[in-house]
Amino acid sequence: MNIGMPIFAKAENLRFLMEIPNDEGGQACLWAADVKLSGHIGSLFFEDIVFLENGNFVSICGIESEDGRPQHLSEEVSDSQQGFISTLRSLSKHETEMLGALAAAFDGYGFMAEGKVTAAYISARKAPLCMGIGRTDPASGKYELFGIDPVESGWLYADVMNDGAPAND
Repeated sequence: MNIGMPIFAKAENLRFLMEIPNDEGGQACLWAADVKLSGHIGSLFFEDIVFLENGNFVSICGIESEDGRPQHLSEEVSDSQQGFISTLRSLSKHETEMLGALAAAFDGYGFMAEGKVTAAYISARKAPLCMGIGRTDPASGKYELFGIDPVESGWLYADVMNDGAPAND
């Protein structure tokens, strides 16, 4: 295993699933995508990962819950989403541990895998969306939800190709 190689994410085969009511009395949209992760972990492929688009934000469906389990999906889909989020959180923890004291120098330490997958979805969707992220705050220990503009924060480049890396000039 090459522990120096970072994790890359690719989202493909995006498909619209349905609209659902949101908390503001409007509509949110559920989309599905197939996600490939590669790097020091080898190659992992996940089918039918559900993403929630609400306004100008998108998140992996279930990330809004501390346990990673979406409340508004079938039991089978919720189980799958929860397992996927658990995998991402483990990978993020591993990447943070690999970086050691340097981890805090990187924007997004503690949720690197979740951020990479969400950014890959945005890139594949070719839509001006912000990333919705959920994580346990290391200082307070409380679960928090927040948004990140992926271009302004450097998660995506304006000219990114959907291969998990910036395009070559």
